[in-house]
Amino acid sequence: MQDLNWNDLRFVLAVGREQSLAAAARRLGVNESTVGRRLADAESKLGARLFEWAGGALWPSAAGETVLAAAERVEREVQAVHEEVSGSDATVAGTVRLTSVPILVNRVLVPALPVLFEGHSALRVELIAEPRDLSLTRREADIALRLARPRREMAVMAKRIGRLDYAVYEPAGRVSAGEAAALPWITYEDRMADLPQWRWMAEHPAPGGMPPPATVPSCCRGSCG
Repeated sequence: MQDLNWNDLRFVLAVGREQSLAAAARRLGVNESTVGRRLADAESKLGARLFEWAGGALWPSAAGETVLAAAERVEREVQAVHEEVSGSDATVAGTVRLTSVPILVNRVLVPALPVLFEGHSALRVELIAEPRDLSLTRREADIALRLARPRREMAVMAKRIGRLDYAVYEPAGRVSAGEAAALPWITYEDRMADLPQWRWMAEHPAPGGMPPPATVPSCCRGSCG
C-alpha cells in the first residue's frame, strides 16, 4: 500500500468540507476531474472508500471520518509552521465566522470586538447567534464558543476558557420550604440535551411526577417569566 502525503489529504479535506467534487475543485482552484482523480487515488492508496453519495451530497464513511480528522490535524500543523516561520509581523486579515449562544454573543463577544479591531483593523468577524451547535468540520462556522465540550466533532481543537455555574432557585420569601419543594420546574427543550445541566436535570426528577427541573441563572431571578 502506498503512503498518503499532504497533497492527497488536501483533496480529501476539500471534498469533506464542500461535500461535492465541483465545490472542492473551486476551493482548490483545479478542475472537477482532477479532484475526482485525486480522491480515487487516495482511496486506492488506503484500500477504503472515503465518501458515499447520499441526498445530493458526498458524506464521509467511517474510514472517511478517520482520514478527515487526521487531515485536519496535519492542516493545523502546517498552518502552525507557516505562522511560526512567517514571524509576528504578518498582518491578521480576513473573515472569521464565530458562533455562540445569543446571550454570549450579545453580552460577551460584541462588547469585546472594538478592542480586537483596534489592533487588527484588517480582520472581519461575523458573529452567528445560534443556540444550535453549528458544525465546524462542515465549515458552518470557524470558531465556536459553547457551553459544553463538543462530543460529536472529535476532529476539532477544543479548549475550556471558563466556568459557568448553575443553581436551582425558588421565589424568595414568597412560599414556604414545603411549598417550594412541590413547585413545578421549568425545563430546557430536548434539542439542548448535550448540555451538562440538561443531563443533570434528567437525573434529578422534580417531586410529584413533574418534568425534570431546569436551572435559572441568578441574573434572571425575579425577572424571568
